Amino acid sequence: GAASDPTLWAAHPRWQAAALRQRLAEPAPPLVVDVRAQSEWDAGHLEGAVHLPLPRLHALAASLPRDVDLVLQCQGGYRSSIAASLLESQGFTRLSDLIGGWNAWSAQTCTK
Repeated sequence: GAASDPTLWAAHPRWQAAALRQRLAEPAPPLVVDVRAQSEWDAGHLEGAVHLPLPRLHALAASLPRDVDLVLQCQGGYRSSIAASLLESQGFTRLSDLIGGWNAWSAQTCTK
């Protein structure tokens, strides 16, 4: 199954919410890619994020830039890790994900 497939768990950088908040305030910030479901996105999301739900990510990956850092984000951190591995398999190299996802981010502040 997917959980036992080591290729789905490739190593990539991971961000704590506070560190990502600082990074997003810098010049040339990374692009946050939210892979949650539509209902989760509608309930709140990071300002400036793009919404590509995980089930559609493979088909829509070509729309993502390859010349900027991408930070994958979901609700709790599991789907974003899968998304990062999926994009890595498509040749993306500038990937990371948000530890704890939206739950960790919104624990610090509510951003819509």
